[in-house]
Amino acid sequence: MPDSGTAVRWQTIFGTAPTAVNMVLQGAMADIDAEYQTIDTTTATAGEARTVAGVQAKFVRIKFVSSTGGAGLTAKLMV
Repeated sequence: MPDSGTAVRWQTIFGTAPTAVNMVLQGAMADIDAEYQTIDTTTATAGEARTVAGVQAKFVRIKFVSSTGGAGLTAKLMV
Protein backbone atom coordinates (compact mmCIF):
# COMPACT_ATOMS: atom_id res chain seq x y z
CA MET A 1 0.00 0.00 0.00
CA PRO A 2 1.53 3.36 -0.99
CA ASP A 3 2.25 5.99 1.66
CA SER A 4 -0.59 8.54 1.61
CA GLY A 5 1.51 11.14 3.44
CA THR A 6 1.06 13.09 6.63
CA ALA A 7 -1.19 16.01 7.53
CA VAL A 8 0.83 19.12 8.35
CA ARG A 9 -0.74 22.01 10.25
CA TRP A 10 0.91 25.41 10.23
CA GLN A 11 -0.01 28.75 11.72
CA THR A 12 0.99 32.40 11.39
CA ILE A 13 0.44 34.95 14.16
CA PHE A 14 1.22 38.67 14.09
CA GLY A 15 1.56 40.98 17.09
CA THR A 16 0.73 43.89 14.77
CA ALA A 17 -0.88 42.93 11.47
CA PRO A 18 1.06 43.75 8.29
CA THR A 19 -0.67 45.42 5.34
CA ALA A 20 0.64 42.65 3.06
CA VAL A 21 2.39 39.32 3.71
CA ASN A 22 3.49 36.25 1.80
CA MET A 23 4.68 33.08 3.55
CA VAL A 24 5.00 29.55 2.19
CA LEU A 25 5.10 26.03 3.57
CA GLN A 26 7.73 23.97 1.78
CA GLY A 27 8.72 20.30 1.80
CA ALA A 28 11.69 18.25 0.58
CA MET A 29 13.01 14.70 0.74
CA ALA A 30 16.53 15.98 1.57
CA ASP A 31 17.45 19.08 3.58
CA ILE A 32 18.95 20.83 0.56
CA ASP A 33 17.70 24.34 -0.20
CA ALA A 34 17.26 23.70 -3.95
CA GLU A 35 15.06 20.64 -3.30
CA TYR A 36 12.33 22.40 -1.30
CA GLN A 37 9.02 22.77 -3.13
CA THR A 38 6.15 25.03 -2.08
CA ILE A 39 3.16 23.00 -0.92
CA ASP A 40 1.00 25.80 0.54
CA THR A 41 0.91 29.61 0.67
CA THR A 42 -0.67 32.20 2.95
CA THR A 43 -1.27 35.90 2.36
CA ALA A 44 -3.66 36.39 5.30
CA THR A 45 -2.65 39.60 7.08
CA ALA A 46 -4.61 38.69 10.22
CA GLY A 47 -2.73 35.39 10.53
CA GLU A 48 -4.32 31.98 10.15
CA ALA A 49 -4.01 28.25 10.77
CA ARG A 50 -3.91 25.94 7.76
CA THR A 51 -3.75 22.17 7.28
CA VAL A 52 -2.26 20.40 4.28
CA ALA A 53 -3.14 16.71 3.90
CA GLY A 54 -1.03 14.05 2.20
CA VAL A 55 2.38 15.70 2.60
CA GLN A 56 5.13 13.33 1.48
CA ALA A 57 8.34 14.98 2.66
CA LYS A 58 11.06 14.18 5.17
CA PHE A 59 11.72 17.88 5.81
CA VAL A 60 9.24 20.77 6.07
CA ARG A 61 9.81 24.46 6.67
CA ILE A 62 7.95 27.75 6.76
CA LYS A 63 9.62 30.36 4.58
CA PHE A 64 9.04 34.08 4.96
CA VAL A 65 8.80 35.57 1.46
CA SER A 66 7.78 39.20 2.07
CA SER A 67 5.74 41.58 4.19
CA THR A 68 4.84 45.24 4.42
CA GLY A 69 4.60 46.68 7.92
CA GLY A 70 3.51 44.68 10.92
CA ALA A 71 5.57 43.30 13.80
CA GLY A 72 5.91 40.31 16.08
CA LEU A 73 5.70 37.46 13.56
CA THR A 74 5.34 33.93 14.93
CA ALA A 75 5.12 30.91 12.64
CA LYS A 76 4.30 27.46 14.03
CA LEU A 77 4.58 24.05 12.44
CA MET A 78 2.57 21.16 13.92
CA VAL A 79 3.12 17.68 12.51
